[in-house]
Amino acid sequence: MNAPTKAKVELFKKVPFIVDIDIFPTEFNEGFAHILLPDICSLEYSDWAGIFAQSYSQPHVFEEPWCFHITQKIVEPQYTRRHHTQVVLDIFDRMGIRAKVNAIFNNMIHLDEDKQFKPTEKIE
Repeated sequence: MNAPTKAKVELFKKVPFIVDIDIFPTEFNEGFAHILLPDICSLEYSDWAGIFAQSYSQPHVFEEPWCFHITQKIVEPQYTRRHHTQVVLDIFDRMGIRAKVNAIFNNMIHLDEDKQFKPTEKIE
């Protein structure tokens, strides 16, 4: 095991509780996660990879011509799996920090005041 890997292992051992969300078991979640929550795959949801995402090693471009990469749902999610973003937002709700999260989103994407998420508004 090389030095950077050893350092990462020691770091993760110090984290008291790790929750991971993934489609498949990995070396990380098998070795360090206390809970593994099931995610859905790109065939199970429609989305666009916009300003904060990249898809299939294709960087987003801010000059002309530009495009957004999309995924289109082909099948319904299996069993009780849900998109990781919705799972995290639900956890934030249960923690009682919805207003703080919405304020962060409003600040991050610079919404006009009349279009901002309200403190109690759920993001679907």
